[in-house]
Formats: sequence, structure tokens, C-alpha cells
Amino acid sequence: MDSWDNIRYFIEVARCGSVSAASDKIEVSHSTVLRRIEQLEQGLGVKLFKRLQSGYELTDSGEGLLNRAFAMEAEAMAIERDYLGKDEKLAGTLRVSQPSDDVVDIYPIYAKFIKTYPEIRLEVSPTGLMAKMTQQETDVAIRFTDKPHDLLIGKKIGHLRFRAYAHKKYLQQFKKRPKLGQVDWIIWQGEPLVMQRNIVYNWINEQLEKPRVILQTSSVSGVVSAIRAEIGAGFITDCIAEQYADWVSLPGTEITGAYELWLLTHRDLKHVPRVSCFMRFMEQELRALVKRHN
Repeated sequence: MDSWDNIRYFIEVARCGSVSAASDKIEVSHSTVLRRIEQLEQGLGVKLFKRLQSGYELTDSGEGLLNRAFAMEAEAMAIERDYLGKDEKLAGTLRVSQPSDDVVDIYPIYAKFIKTYPEIRLEVSPTGLMAKMTQQETDVAIRFTDKPHDLLIGKKIGHLRFRAYAHKKYLQQFKKRPKLGQVDWIIWQGEPLVMQRNIVYNWINEQLEKPRVILQTSSVSGVVSAIRAEIGAGFITDCIAEQYADWVSLPGTEITGAYELWLLTHRDLKHVPRVSCFMRFMEQELRALVKRHN
């Protein structure tokens, strides 16, 4: 029979209903998922899915396998949790997941942690997929969310404040401080699972009758680059904007309380020493960071 990895791919395709959605969730290529499913079907000698135009639908054989696969998944996760829980050393690898968008610069805090606990090796993955936490593929997550998954526990750190910034050289084209309706806007469409909703886009459309959106990007880092290139004005957190002395904030553009910053881990990992140590350290540092910019 094929490896457990192939079963994992099968579970995700069954959950998502398509190879494309499963590949996005697992963060591998479309062809990899297809190959894994084909290997599993060949090894078992049955067809597990009906390939329909609307997506992948389980066959009777697939339905039968799925229930057993869920049991295998639960047992594999339980084994991993049990053995991780026996680790009592402040050493080893700690997998950390953070938002893919550069809303807040966490790396200076990581630097302080590494200096304090040099035997703990951090593996930082910029992803917003909550599945990485619930499936035990990461140990700690820093998330922007309104409602964490039921399997996760942690601390709500606070809210971040956004406001519009523009480069001084961009603003020189105006004889005096421009009205918001005169500004060329840069907007970002945040990853849905990270940001939940696009409050920047909503704010601009609510406040301005005919906003001139000159550029749209898929990440906050894209907004930063566009502001630096003097393209227009965009929304950034104060803690990122303070790194650029030649940026100017636009009055009346503050958006406060939009995103809740959470520090999360799986319920079964909370007593692992390196996890609890990291959680305590990060909570203190992140709270201080948020407080300085509110």
C-alpha cells in the first residue's frame, strides 16, 4: 500500500472537492497532488474519485477509504502530540507561522528571542493558512483573525492601526496638502484567510465618492514598494511606516481596531516547554510593540 503521505493528499482533495483547492491548501503544485492521487489509486487498484467538470467527487470506494483515512490522520496526530509533549528541554526546532503580508515587522523580536534562547531553532513560515495549525504542521502561529479555530488556544495581543502614507516627493506635485479625493491610491487585496476582509478597500470607497485607484497589489510589501516608488498613497501600519523618514501620513485616514493580532498554538502543545517559553516571550514583546503604536 502507498505511503501515509498519499493518504494525506487524498484527504485534502476529498475535503476541498478539487485538486486545485487542495494544492493551494497544502501549498504544493497541482501536478504533485495529481501524482499522489494516481499513485494511491494504482496501489489500491480502485478509483477513488469521479473526475467531474464541477470538481472531484468520491466514488463508493473513496467514501469507504475516507472514514478509515480520518482515523489514520487522528492517530498520527495523537502520536506526534504525545511525543512532542514529552520534550522537556528548551532546545530543538520550533515551527512558527506568521502572516504573509508585512503588516508588522516581527523579526527584531525573533532576534531577541534567539539571543535569549540560543538552543531553540526557529523555522518561520509566512503563511495564513489555519490548517497548518490544526493539522500540527506548525507549533505557534501569529495571526490576524476575529475568531481562532476551536482547537487553538492563545492570547489576543491587540489591534493594529492603519493610516495612509505617501512619499514626500509624491506630495510635492500639489501646491498644498491635497484633499483625499485628489490622491492616487494604492490598495492591497489581503489573503482572505489572513485578513478576513479588505477594510482598506472598504474605507476608501466609503470615504471617497470617486477614489482614483492607480495600483492594486496582492501584499502589503507591494504597497510599501509602490509608496517608495512615489506612485501614490497607501495604507500601512504605523510600525512599518516609521522605518521610512521620507514618508508623510495623510490626516483623517486612521483605521483603528480593524485587525486583531493573536498568538496561537494547538491545545495539545501548550505544555511543551519550548512552545510555552516562546508564547510567553512573544506575548510580552508583541504587546509592547502594539502599545507603542496605538
